[in-house]
Amino acid sequence: TAMEVATRIAANAPLVVQAMKSIARRTLPASPTELYYPHRRLLDGIAHSDDIKEGVASFKEKRAPRFTGR
Repeated sequence: TAMEVATRIAANAPLVVQAMKSIARRTLPASPTELYYPHRRLLDGIAHSDDIKEGVASFKEKRAPRFTGR
């Protein structure tokens, strides 16, 4: 159901969910060439976030992640 999908999305790192929503909003009216650099900058910022580090650590430790949105 839609609620199950929304619950799964909400359980992810807030920065990543925010970025994906932003990308989805921009994607429809633009060409791939127009989107590359803005998306690259957005994803580069997330790649060094505390949430990414927490996601990797929680995966290695086989535990649920505790995302902070940072």
